[in-house]
Amino acid sequence: MKKVSEEKKAYVKKLCEEGINRIDNIFKNYSFDDEYENIPVGALKNVKDEFIKMLNTLDKRQYAPIYPRFLLDYPSSELRTYFIHIANEYDKKT
Repeated sequence: MKKVSEEKKAYVKKLCEEGINRIDNIFKNYSFDDEYENIPVGALKNVKDEFIKMLNTLDKRQYAPIYPRFLLDYPSSELRTYFIHIANEYDKKT
């Protein structure tokens, strides 16, 4: 089995940390009722939890995020695309 490079893991770690920070900033800086960019607050909380699990694991064989499947149910937005990009990079590079 091929070993994942530390550079790839560091890149994915950075993406997960950026995703967590982005969600934290949404919760801190914006006033909204039930959603942000058509993504419900509960879904954003779930995505953040998955970023934390991804960050702590950094191995797709041990943990695979499920949030991209349910994000596809929401209208396209920059934020949705960004979150799916992070999951794709995690899948490719860990």
